Amino acid sequence: MEEATASDLLLSVTRLAAGETTDYEKLVLRSVLVEHSVFGAAAGLMRSASTSTHQAVARMIGALPRPQLDHSVSRLPDVIWQLDFDQVPVPERSALSELGWSDQGRLGIAVLGWLAANKDTDALGELRRRAVSGDLAALDGLGLQAIDEAEAASIIERLAGIVTDTISSARKGTLSIGGRDNSGTLTRLNFLFPKLAMWDPIVELLCEPRVLEDDKLSPCYLVVETPDQLPEEPRNRLAGDIDSIGKAVRAFGRPSDSGMGVAISIALGVASGGDADTAIARLVSGSPQHRQAAALLLGSGYRSNMQPVLAALAGDTHFEVRRTAAEAVGKLAGVSPSPQIDELARHLVAHRGTDLPEALLIGLGQHDQVLSGTGVEIAQRLEGSPSARVRHSAQRLLSRQSSQQATPS
Repeated sequence: MEEATASDLLLSVTRLAAGETTDYEKLVLRSVLVEHSVFGAAAGLMRSASTSTHQAVARMIGALPRPQLDHSVSRLPDVIWQLDFDQVPVPERSALSELGWSDQGRLGIAVLGWLAANKDTDALGELRRRAVSGDLAALDGLGLQAIDEAEAASIIERLAGIVTDTISSARKGTLSIGGRDNSGTLTRLNFLFPKLAMWDPIVELLCEPRVLEDDKLSPCYLVVETPDQLPEEPRNRLAGDIDSIGKAVRAFGRPSDSGMGVAISIALGVASGGDADTAIARLVSGSPQHRQAAALLLGSGYRSNMQPVLAALAGDTHFEVRRTAAEAVGKLAGVSPSPQIDELARHLVAHRGTDLPEALLIGLGQHDQVLSGTGVEIAQRLEGSPSARVRHSAQRLLSRQSSQQATPS
């Protein structure tokens, strides 16, 4: 979508959310609730629209009636995090700040997180207070790197209790679908604060085949990404029960095998050499979940001789597999490109849609270090994309790259 079109649509849905009647209302009123439609539309349009629209968007959000139920504004946090701080004047910032402090749900957390990310120390302190007092959703606005050891100890202990309860419920046949990714958050905190880490609940969860697949995926991804940071004792326990790691259940108790057991076996060195290559080949010929696991493994740098397989996965019939493969290519091209990855990345740059080029940029953006020459070239080429959404993503990545290069090491 072009920037001008997206900007016009964004302003239209913003006026509708503020109570005016627009042409957009006539299109959606008969089929869905207007609030859900316009907030969802705004979240999608923000990536394509001009930042000149952000004042109107901020004004609309700041003027929302209080209180707001989380489900009715579930898409607005996505909108808030995309607001350009410099494009939101002081009156609109003040209205948003008032909303952030008064709203105790996800909307208030998103506003406080946005303010804290823009150097508002009071908002940062409020998020820390909420997180330590038991509101774990505040971590979404705070960021795990912002907490200190004393705060982390309290939060880790609380999360460990929640994960243990999740395991106990699963063993009784009670599954709770949706909610926070508590197991993933606990795993991240264990890696960030190794002296405070509580690995027993995570290992027990990963080795329990009766828990939900969604509860296992984030910890599995994190172990695959950083296996060297896993202490010896939990590492050995996981390596000794690979078969159980890949087994879980989906909604309504259906059994599932995501392929993550194979991924962890390779990450921990249980499968290596030719055995690892064979395991990846089996994943590639398996279910969409298996193919996605293969793309994740290859993008994390395992078995570089198998990286050409990403070309097939990037053309997969399943959207999530294609997107994960494109992210993997971007991740590899960002810091350690090979001739094959260079060629595949340039092919994805020329893709006619928006999803794969954007996924390529997401992969490039996963690195803290300065991008390789190939990574910079990809981002620069995507600055000329016909999609405003992709262009803006490329511009943000290059802007961050410039800031990193300007910051003394």
